[in-house]
Amino acid sequence: MTYNTLCKQLALTYDEGEAKAIARLVYEVRYGLSLTDIYLGRDADIDDSDSFRYEKISDYKNIDVMSTCTYSDDLLDADFDEGWWSSDLGLYAEFDFEKHHDILMKLQDIVRSSIPEDEVKYCEEVWADGEFNLLCSGIQWCCSRMREVQDFLDKVNEVLL
Repeated sequence: MTYNTLCKQLALTYDEGEAKAIARLVYEVRYGLSLTDIYLGRDADIDDSDSFRYEKISDYKNIDVMSTCTYSDDLLDADFDEGWWSSDLGLYAEFDFEKHHDILMKLQDIVRSSIPEDEVKYCEEVWADGEFNLLCSGIQWCCSRMREVQDFLDKVNEVLL
């Protein structure tokens, strides 16, 4: 059973995001495959002749969420010949914008200096309408490496955390 097949089966019980997270956890814990391995198609090599059983997770105490949210430098630094394209990228933040105006300004500066120049105007239009929680709203981002986007998100997290 491939990762995508498992996601489809789990989507019958869970919403899409939960289904993907559970499938990823299964492939990391049960088969020792990282997300990079899955993207490279190594999940197709799995011998799943023994029946696979999944249950709805109801007790989150024994799940180390952060260990499942790691990414591979190989994937981030992979050079995509056709470019890595993100369509309709949205990034939202909620906090007291009046009380923490300095944080808002830092975040907007990070957006201006990180996303493609021709997409900044769309963000500034949204901010001008008073929607400060929308750091990026429906932008498109084409780059040769995903590292560019991850570096942007890391900068945002540094300010927020």
